[in-house]
Amino acid sequence: MGTITRNKGKRLHNRQEVDKLNRKALYIGGLAAGSILALIVFSFLSS
Repeated sequence: MGTITRNKGKRLHNRQEVDKLNRKALYIGGLAAGSILALIVFSFLSS
């Protein structure tokens, strides 16, 4: 019984960690996509 509750608590903590990682990944991905789009537009305008 004790092990089940301990695992549940651990899983909840892991979910919070995953949310944090996902947010960071989304932020980095958004920055990368934005810079790539900017490069494409810049090269398109300069040509």
